[in-house]
Amino acid sequence: MHTRTRSIPALLLASGLAASALAQNDRFADIQLPIEPVAGEIALSGLRAWTWTDDSGPVPVHRVVLDDDVRVYLAGYEMAAETAVLWLSPRPELGPDVVQVFAHLTDVSTPEADATIALASDVLSIQGVIRLTMPVDLAADEIEPGPIDLPSTLVAEVALSGFLDTVETSPIIAPTPLDQLAEDRPGTPIRRIAPELDFTDALPRASAGSPIMTARGIVSLAAGRVIRTIADEEQAVVLEDGVNVTYREPGTERVLELSAQRAVVFFAADVGPNTTSVRASNIDGIYMEGDVVASDGRYNLRGPRVFYDVRNDRALILDAVFSTFDTRVGFPLYVRARSVRQLSEDEFVADRASVSNTAFARPNLTIGARSVTIRQQERVLADGSDDSYLVADARNITLNGVGVPIGWLPSYEGNPEEIPLRDIRFVTSSRSGEEIRTRWDLFPLLGVEKPEQLSANLLLDALFERGPGLGLTSDWAGEDFKGSLLTYWVLNDNGTDVLSSGARIDRDGENRGIFRAEHVTKVGSDWTVFAEASHVSDENFVDAFYESLAKTGREFKTGVHARKQTENTSFTLDASTNFDDFTPNEYILQADGYTVQRLPEVTYTVVATDVFAESAPGLMLYSGESRFGNLSLNFTDKTPAEYGLRTNARAQEALGLNANQNIEDALKAAGYPDRNVLRADTRHEISADLSAGPVKILPWVVGRGTVYDTDFEDFAGDSDNSERLWGAAGLTVATTIQRVASDFYSRALDVNRVRHLVRPSATVFYAGSNVDQDELPVFDENVESLADGTVMRLGLDQTWQTKRGGPGRWYSIDWITLDTELVFASDDAIADDTIGRYFESRPEDSHLSNFGTISSTMQATESLTIAAATNYDFDDSQQAFSTAGVVLEHSPVFSSRLSYRYLNAQNSTLLSAGTDYLFSDKYSLSTDVTYDTDLGDIQSVRGELLRDFQNAVFGVSFTYNNISEETSFGVLFQPLGRGSAARVGASPRSAAARGTDGLGS
Repeated sequence: MHTRTRSIPALLLASGLAASALAQNDRFADIQLPIEPVAGEIALSGLRAWTWTDDSGPVPVHRVVLDDDVRVYLAGYEMAAETAVLWLSPRPELGPDVVQVFAHLTDVSTPEADATIALASDVLSIQGVIRLTMPVDLAADEIEPGPIDLPSTLVAEVALSGFLDTVETSPIIAPTPLDQLAEDRPGTPIRRIAPELDFTDALPRASAGSPIMTARGIVSLAAGRVIRTIADEEQAVVLEDGVNVTYREPGTERVLELSAQRAVVFFAADVGPNTTSVRASNIDGIYMEGDVVASDGRYNLRGPRVFYDVRNDRALILDAVFSTFDTRVGFPLYVRARSVRQLSEDEFVADRASVSNTAFARPNLTIGARSVTIRQQERVLADGSDDSYLVADARNITLNGVGVPIGWLPSYEGNPEEIPLRDIRFVTSSRSGEEIRTRWDLFPLLGVEKPEQLSANLLLDALFERGPGLGLTSDWAGEDFKGSLLTYWVLNDNGTDVLSSGARIDRDGENRGIFRAEHVTKVGSDWTVFAEASHVSDENFVDAFYESLAKTGREFKTGVHARKQTENTSFTLDASTNFDDFTPNEYILQADGYTVQRLPEVTYTVVATDVFAESAPGLMLYSGESRFGNLSLNFTDKTPAEYGLRTNARAQEALGLNANQNIEDALKAAGYPDRNVLRADTRHEISADLSAGPVKILPWVVGRGTVYDTDFEDFAGDSDNSERLWGAAGLTVATTIQRVASDFYSRALDVNRVRHLVRPSATVFYAGSNVDQDELPVFDENVESLADGTVMRLGLDQTWQTKRGGPGRWYSIDWITLDTELVFASDDAIADDTIGRYFESRPEDSHLSNFGTISSTMQATESLTIAAATNYDFDDSQQAFSTAGVVLEHSPVFSSRLSYRYLNAQNSTLLSAGTDYLFSDKYSLSTDVTYDTDLGDIQSVRGELLRDFQNAVFGVSFTYNNISEETSFGVLFQPLGRGSAARVGASPRSAAARGTDGLGS
């Protein structure tokens, strides 16, 4: 373990320290490595280290020598070595934190790397340019000043000298300009452009189309047998028995290689006896046949027969296979055609072509077309960098799966990487019948260029027992904004809704659907604006089609929330309403039965203002919040039966009403106001810090006043509740005790040292009000539903921390946490919830009763995590809830999980288990099962198998829900246009579930 560390800030690399210099340092400082900078860290460790700096050159050169048990981490690459010698010098012209590095390592290995890419070498020299994301980190048992003469430093200096000689004698040659590569044809006059009128450099390079072979290029011919012919002043060479033709362009790195079984080369003039190496200008054409392969490193062509018309700069490939690879996104593209004509270096035309991203002779998924033109174009990205991409112009297109036509388009022009079909699913379910669901990338489908900051997917479904389904999902994002959209509609729905409660509701030819959009943008440096809009056709649609939104999704509403936030203040403006006379959110329906409309409401908040910042900083803090708004309640004008609760017993259990009782009428009868209410509320808190040494003593007082423009006499039976005063005073005492066991070590538990933190705390407060919380209708829980009475809280939080990782890569973790809490409230405190909760930041928001909680987590190993929590109600002498869970990663490809949940209010105990298994590089399996111990029966089962092909993901799934008595089978087919791989359990890949892309979560 390396006990001494040193941090070398990036600024130090620009200043330098005086030290002795070696001859190589000056040369290294003078050289600017022609390498593109990469962002990353430099971390070095070893048993012994020597450091010094030579500032005799134009920029300082920092030297680091490491010996024994060396670890070197350079911008994401980690290596172990016996010795390491490094030179580091700043590159101020590239940025303040950019350094160039030369490192020479001996006895090198990569123990942390995957076995398929591991490195082992006796010596290794590394050079690079790194943009530092943090200061250079050096750790060693012994760090001494240099310079130092060791055998490793002498060998490293020889290696550096050889590298510098190479850089100095072989400078990077700039590519020859395009207009200088091709010679003018005889007889064409050459017009010189005055320098002040020459704007060639300003023109886009892609506009000209580079030739396949320029006149300056050199063509080399090689074959097992060469036959030279001369007929009618035309010279030719016949090549047989394995032909290789290599074209090289002087002054550039471009190389074109062609191979075949046989070839004929036609010369334009007498080239003399030497035909093995000739200029391209002396060749009329090259005909090749028999397993022809042509490649320039970016593009690859295969075909039985190829003719390169060198003089006219064209190529024709018969029965060809063209391929290219985009390294930026990992996407291979293959084009099979009866003939392919190459018009320039970056443009190809294919007749009767099929386009795919698999190299098989019969691809799984292809796009067939009568003709396809493929060209490479340049574009400028949002960050100003240049990017090249492929553009395909195709006509009369058919989409084929394993050779079977499954779709047709008249034309398509765009990036062939972006195949319009994103996925297709076949689902059969006892809940919704048979369905075919498809998702299409809208812009390629329409043949228009995709905007850089916008994506849109068209949903086209065939719901055989309901009707057609049509929808759209979209996401957009920029530097200061982002947003999303979901809309989906079922036309002429004649199917049956199977709700999460198990109820079945028949539909009668309605057009049903959902619309939800949200957008957030930053305006200036302080303002943020969030806007959203939503509409749902009926109360059952979300539960039937998007169950996750009904259970846990954000409230459905339409409005704008604008907030200005500074260091410790904020101003917000809320304006929201609901255009539907019901709520699809199940938790709102069960809790209140209504939503709150704000037309509008403004709030000003101040947090932790230091009252005596000049004289006694931190002694006293002030926080305040004031709001004023025009509020109204939007009631649910439905009955429990319309939500599927058709018996009085189930309706009473869920909503406290009979099945045919209108929810809106019941709330109005209880006195909830059905008119707009003006409300003004102000809250002020002062806290002091009277700490004595390690003991925190924090007294605090809170005062609050609320005024309404009406009395709630019908609600409370009391006309004196339009003005409320509430106040509280309390004291919190807390401290932290710690103990470090440096000698505690366990290999079995993966524990290296233990730090034990103990944080005991106690809070006592009294709160009182002239209006009880049950006398006010709740517009906001944190305004109307305020706790009162005398309350005492006792807490004890404990944390055991340790280190894991190993030498050179230690990191700290919370090994075990154990938090306990006891809360006691006086008899006059109103219990407004079945589960007690205490909120330390605002005690008045707590749900009071006499209860205790225990929660704990344990990171047993890097692959095993355990968590548990329980809440015990002392008034009822029983648990309110309990949860526990275990996650185990058996290996990088196999993990399992087990959870336990108990909720007393619903008398429900559930056991859940699941696995994720990637049992090959192509197959992955995910399973989940939930067992209800009270019913003694399985509640739900889910299984999903995914298979990755080269260009698609194929999956099957099975789901069974005992509550809704639903059984479903799904088949997923998802073409891949960007080299992505299947991930087990990812909801967008679930064959049966409908994804929301995170909208409304």
